Amino acid sequence: MTLGVSRTSLTVAAGAATVGLVLVLFAQRDVPQAPARTAVSETHLLVDADVTGAVVLSAGALTGYERDGSRAWSETDTSGVDRATGITCTAHCPAMVLSGTSAPVDADPDPTLLGDAEIPTAWRDSGDVRNTIVAVDAAGSLRLTADAETQIWQSLDSHGNTQEWPAAEGRVILYPRSAERTSLTAQVVEPNGGLTTYLFHASPDAGWVLVAQTDATSGAACLSPDGARWVLDSPDVSTSTGASIPIQWDIDSYSACAFLRDDLLLTSNAMTAQGAQTTVLLVDDTGQVVKQIEAPTEVVATASATSNAFVLVAASDRTAQVYDASGTRRREIKDVSGALFDEAGDLCLLDTQGEVRWVAKAQLFG
Repeated sequence: MTLGVSRTSLTVAAGAATVGLVLVLFAQRDVPQAPARTAVSETHLLVDADVTGAVVLSAGALTGYERDGSRAWSETDTSGVDRATGITCTAHCPAMVLSGTSAPVDADPDPTLLGDAEIPTAWRDSGDVRNTIVAVDAAGSLRLTADAETQIWQSLDSHGNTQEWPAAEGRVILYPRSAERTSLTAQVVEPNGGLTTYLFHASPDAGWVLVAQTDATSGAACLSPDGARWVLDSPDVSTSTGASIPIQWDIDSYSACAFLRDDLLLTSNAMTAQGAQTTVLLVDDTGQVVKQIEAPTEVVATASATSNAFVLVAASDRTAQVYDASGTRRREIKDVSGALFDEAGDLCLLDTQGEVRWVAKAQLFG
C-alpha cells in the first residue's frame, strides 16, 4: 500500500495493507488525504485485488481483470473515482462499488456499481445523507450514513442483522483492508479539521464490528486480521486482552500500518534535501526492532500473515523486493509498479504496462 501520496486522478487511497504490522511514517504530515493504494507508478495504480481478480486505474480507464488476466469490464469515465471516498471491491474482485464524495456537500451521490457488484438494496439510493460504503463481502456490509440526528456507522451482517455506532461528522478516508480482507481502517475528517479513526473487524457470524476508535491524530491505525491486536493512537500494540506492547522506536507520528503473522513492519517515508528516503523496520512481538532496511527512494509496502512475508515496491527502479518473516530478502522482481497480497497469500503484481499477474504463495521466494 502506499502512504502520504497526494490525491490526483491516479491516486485513489493510501495506507498500508498487510498482516504483521506495517507502519509508514513521515517526517512531515499534511491534512490526511485518501491513501494511494499500492502503486508508485504515475501511469497505473493497483486499486484492489483478491483471489478472483483485480482492479487497475490508468490514465484513460478504470479496468477490472479476472484472475487469468482477461478483462472483465472497463470504465472510461474516471471522474467518479477521483471524487469517491469509498472505493472497494465487493464480494469478489473485480466487482467494485464507488461511493461517497470528497466534495463539500451534505449528501453523497448514489453508489456506482461496476462489473457484477451487488450491495444491499436499501443502500443503492443515498437519499439526502452520507452513504459511503467501505465494505461489502460474504461477512456483511459496512457504510457511513446518518440517522435522524447524527452520522453513524451501519453494519449489516450476512443474517440481515443491523448494528450501528455513532460517527463523527465529516468525510471518509478509507484505507485498504488487510490482505485477509477481515480488518479495515477508516477515518472521518471533520469540517473543523478534526480526525477520528475507526478500526473494524469482520467475522462470518457477526459481520463488520467496531473494535476501537480514537480522535487522536498521532498517526494512522491498523488491526490484525484476527482482530486481536491493533495500533491506534500511539506507537504501541494493543491487544484484546487489555495488554499494551510498546514499540521500541522513538517516533512522533506514523502514516500507515499492517500486521504479519507475529511480527510488525514499520515504514518511515520522509523527504530530505537529497530526495525521498524510506526506513523499514521489522518489529517482533515484544516490540523490539529485529531488522532495519534503508532505501533512498519512496517505498510501498504490502504484507501477508498467510504467507508470513512482505514486499517492498521501490519508486525509483520499479522493482519489488520480497522478504520472509525474518527480514531476509529472498527475491527481486523487476518491472513492478504495484503489489497486493490476496487472502490465499498469493501476490498480485501490476507491471509498468498496466497488466496484472499473480505469484503463488509457494513460488514467492522463487
